Amino acid sequence: CLHDAVKNVYWLMIQESKTVLVSSSTDNGISWSKPQPLVVQSTFDFVKPAVGHGIQIDSSLCKSAENCPHGRLLVPSVCQGTGDRVDTETLYSCVVFSDDSGSHWQLGGHAQPHSREVTLVQTPNNSASLYLNERNVSPTPGHRFTSRSYDAGESLQDFEVDNALVEPVTGNWTGVVASMCRFDNDQRLRIIYTSPLKTNERAIMGVRISYDEGQTWKDPKIVDANFAGYSDVQRLNSTTGESCTVPNRSERNFRFLF
Repeated sequence: CLHDAVKNVYWLMIQESKTVLVSSSTDNGISWSKPQPLVVQSTFDFVKPAVGHGIQIDSSLCKSAENCPHGRLLVPSVCQGTGDRVDTETLYSCVVFSDDSGSHWQLGGHAQPHSREVTLVQTPNNSASLYLNERNVSPTPGHRFTSRSYDAGESLQDFEVDNALVEPVTGNWTGVVASMCRFDNDQRLRIIYTSPLKTNERAIMGVRISYDEGQTWKDPKIVDANFAGYSDVQRLNSTTGESCTVPNRSERNFRFLF
């Protein structure tokens, strides 16, 4: 899901087999438009939205208006290029974006091979920069992939592995869908990150904070010690800094203050 704060429109992308449907709401989710197929020109066989939320470029995080497309919509996605063959080497975290309030969508950059679902945040810079944190389904899993963009998602670079961020590898699943969002205030800039903390089981949902745009992370705080897989963290209250994360396999939502 993605909120266009400029137009006050909510966008929802749903995957049905190899078709991605796009719907929008102009009344805060009370009603939705008739779903239409997502059309993206691409050399990949399949481009689908990742689990989680998208973001919108905010010019207040750009030190210069040049190369800062204010209002651009960004959807974290997964690009696959091998037809029906299952091969993680042909999976890539990628970005789909729109510069006309969702009327048309374009494919942006893609990350390193063996990356899959991705979460992203805008970072302060001269241009519209992004920090991306990616599921690692490579032959050496267990830690998150990362990348950066310095052109609002049109290309990705600085591919790395963050050894501070673990993700579970089980007998059935490699990695997990994590989540990030910005939690800035007048005193500090910060990124919030949520993901399971166990290395061999989808369990123990943790939350971490970075004060240096994802370069380093503080020790995690546990918000749920039970089974926990996918999560999505969003800011709910701009005044108090309240956030909500929804761990998979749990019937509870968790709110916490920063």
